[in-house]
Amino acid sequence: MDVEDKNFLKQKYLFTILCLTYGLSIAGTLYVSTYLKTIGLNAAQVGLFTSLRSIIGIIAPITWGAICDKFKTIKKPYIACTIGMIILFPLIPFSNTFLHLFALTPWLTILSRFFYRPIEYIVSSWLAQLQAKDPRYDFGRIKMFSSFGTLLGSTIFTYLLSKFSLDISFYWVGFFGLLTLFIVPAIEDSSPATKKNEPLNIKSILKIFCDPKLLMVYIFAIVLNLPLTVRTNYISYLLDDLNASNNLISITLVVTNIVSLPFTFYSSKIIKSFKAINVLVLSGIVCCIIQIGLTLTHSIILLLLFTGLEGIINSLRNTALILYTYDNAPDELKNTVVMINSSITAIATIVTSLLAGTTIDSLGVRYFYMYTAIIITSVTILFILFKRLYLDKKINN
Repeated sequence: MDVEDKNFLKQKYLFTILCLTYGLSIAGTLYVSTYLKTIGLNAAQVGLFTSLRSIIGIIAPITWGAICDKFKTIKKPYIACTIGMIILFPLIPFSNTFLHLFALTPWLTILSRFFYRPIEYIVSSWLAQLQAKDPRYDFGRIKMFSSFGTLLGSTIFTYLLSKFSLDISFYWVGFFGLLTLFIVPAIEDSSPATKKNEPLNIKSILKIFCDPKLLMVYIFAIVLNLPLTVRTNYISYLLDDLNASNNLISITLVVTNIVSLPFTFYSSKIIKSFKAINVLVLSGIVCCIIQIGLTLTHSIILLLLFTGLEGIINSLRNTALILYTYDNAPDELKNTVVMINSSITAIATIVTSLLAGTTIDSLGVRYFYMYTAIIITSVTILFILFKRLYLDKKINN
């Protein structure tokens, strides 16, 4: 084995460990809204701070993506975001428990989101760049370890939260975030290979939303993220309708994460064989079937089957979306384009919350699932027409 191969293996293993430790840290970020409730905020206040966090979730990834592209580096912004996360996230319970600054605590959840929200897609953009330069950096196989880390962390939390308060989750994030800082310096930096040194400004960023290839995919991706936010935030209402225990929420999450792992592992090969745009169309069709099935199901077994199928298709869709947007992005905006995918999830969360607020209380959870099924089906049909009439024609020409 020559020196170049040894260096590649070293970098690959380091990046794999980075994904694993990052996934473990993210497992602790899933309890913020629950924590706000436990420290005494009422439902309206929790909703307000959740909405503000969603707004930050839209702004932060685009901001950090532009910083990566402006300074032609991705490692330094990753380090900056990680430092912000490991300082601010543990400070949330510390400010309330030890400093007794209750009024400050909820606002820290918003400030911390500006740093931890973009990290996942900084890692994804970094890995997409490495794969573009050397196909041996298999995106799906390496990225799978972040999913495995989150699954492992969530499993550990089922035990920890039975022994300790929710405070432990915030210190957990700080600890594993700190571990990543010991790994990052040894990983090579990366930036997209640009044909020309284009100036980066607001005008150049707005070009993204004038490109039909990207704009239509972003709109489609927002709609395809609706089932994900439905499952994580509103499945408890469906369980109530099925007269099932809310303990099943954690079971559905575990099932979804477990079945998604092998498909994440092979996602790059699948996308290479069938093309990212075709995988996105397939994911839209499957999402339609899942939402219709959840609207009609009265069986716990079918519920678990549908959520498992959702985990499979989401793992393929996420990889396809990142690789498609990376390949179709302008050279000077590769990071920004990829990280807009993170903003899309936040937008989908806001859309779902608005839809849920006007539907569940007045008509019931079945109508909520039915409306999301109608929206997804309609936009999937439009996207298929867009692909046939525009994208396929561009490719053929």
